[in-house]
Amino acid sequence: MLLPVALIAGIAVLSEFLSYILRRGGIVELPASDPDYVNKRHKYIDKSLYVMVHIVIVLTLTMFPSYRILIFLLPVLHYAYLAVMWHRTRIPGGRRTYLLSAVPCVLFLMGTGLYSFFSMMNRVSIPLVQIVE
Repeated sequence: MLLPVALIAGIAVLSEFLSYILRRGGIVELPASDPDYVNKRHKYIDKSLYVMVHIVIVLTLTMFPSYRILIFLLPVLHYAYLAVMWHRTRIPGGRRTYLLSAVPCVLFLMGTGLYSFFSMMNRVSIPLVQIVE
């Protein structure tokens, strides 16, 4: 239970830090006004993915521990969708804003690999030193 929470907290901190570096370094320029959605379909898909991610996180942490990998895979889907939509949107005054969604997408993908590795190591207790008799 502690591993997914610790990974999500680490991803959140690292994501905010990398986004700050991208904005501060001038790589990403945010537009003067907050842009709306591309269209209604984009808005509804974004909102439904957002709600689905949070419902799945709560359910897998409390009731379905065997599906905890979804804690990391659904945010990958959500942030990848946001990055594609930001990339398709041509915002006057904004430059490379899709990177702000691509960074958490990659971090959650790395979190998927880390969670899989650590949960596998927990299930299969591999001895560090094998005693040969």
